[in-house]
Amino acid sequence: MSIAIWPPVPAAELPALVAETRARELAWIVAETLDACRELKHGLDDCYALLAPVDPGSTLVMSTRHNEKVKGTLTRVGTRIVKGVRPPPPPLLLLLLLLDGFPSPRPFVADRRSHLPQTLHLQLRTLPAQTISVDPSSPIHIPALDELHTHLTQSIDLLSVCLSRADSSPSSSSALDAPSLHSTLALLADSLAASSALLKGPQQLAVPPSSTSSSSAATAAQPAPPQPPPDTSAWLTSSCPAHHFLTPCPSPHHLSVHLGLQESCVVLHLRALEPAGVPVHFGTKLGLAIGTVRRLEHDEMDTVFPYRPAGDGSAESKHPSARHSPDPSAHGSGGSGGGGSGSDGPVEQVYVREKVRIESADPSLISLYSKLGYLSHMLGQTRRNLAAVMDVDLDEA
Repeated sequence: MSIAIWPPVPAAELPALVAETRARELAWIVAETLDACRELKHGLDDCYALLAPVDPGSTLVMSTRHNEKVKGTLTRVGTRIVKGVRPPPPPLLLLLLLLDGFPSPRPFVADRRSHLPQTLHLQLRTLPAQTISVDPSSPIHIPALDELHTHLTQSIDLLSVCLSRADSSPSSSSALDAPSLHSTLALLADSLAASSALLKGPQQLAVPPSSTSSSSAATAAQPAPPQPPPDTSAWLTSSCPAHHFLTPCPSPHHLSVHLGLQESCVVLHLRALEPAGVPVHFGTKLGLAIGTVRRLEHDEMDTVFPYRPAGDGSAESKHPSARHSPDPSAHGSGGSGGGGSGSDGPVEQVYVREKVRIESADPSLISLYSKLGYLSHMLGQTRRNLAAVMDVDLDEA
């Protein structure tokens, strides 16, 4: 197959006409790409609104199934877990039966127990029953949501700068704008991919069976405790310190409270801890031997973990963009300082006696993940179109 131009063009004029045609195509694709960028910005604004700190927030049910080990609710406002208060009780109901021959009854007062502040009631098998509630002056920040908030802010700012430059200088050369626009879209694609990965959460990495069989002799000679999986090792340093809870608060040396994200759900991990250096009671040994005491089996049993009770400051408010109200910011300076000092705090060797995992689907995060997926698909198509007209590789900056 051959391409013929009609009417025929002299060979001397052909390069100039080809360059003019490419310039028109480039100007057209740049205009189409800028229109797509405006749609992307509107979509990112919607995503930002889903993560905005709007009261009353999202109430998440944190209860275990088929038992009552954990029972209660938490409230997410923006990137924080705050102490939520249920709506005020209805006015007192006065039921007065004025019937002949019947005495005046006592007024019926509505039950106020259902309007208590939202808390978590714990009935673990290895710890006494207790109730924990988040301190309103020290909300818990979820690190993944803080990072997601940062990515969305940077993406919106990047598109705003790009569109403002295009609107301020519409007569600029398209050939000069196309490479800059191509680089901007590449940065935006990386930011959207990182945002989706944060909502999806860490993935569990399986250990290949060949490595275990090849190193069986070495492990027999020098037994070493197994390392925690990559998706669950964050609790060792980023568990919530005790100052985030109202008194009486759980001791961080015996209970680890960790919040994270997995598949657009807020995941709560509770771990009952035991120091590794404490000897086992003789009665417990005897009960385990004769079968009267059963061990709580889970994937982290019989493993010594280097646990930091004070945390690493990831649950504190460190970035100004993550502070959405004046109350947490007043505590944020002290919280960040406590988090910074917690990163240098002592490390304890502990066993995990009991582990409870609870996940609660967040409708706003699910919708946010869906919108990010659509925007990523739209951005990918826009990048491919621009790269085809520019005659460059898609991954080329």
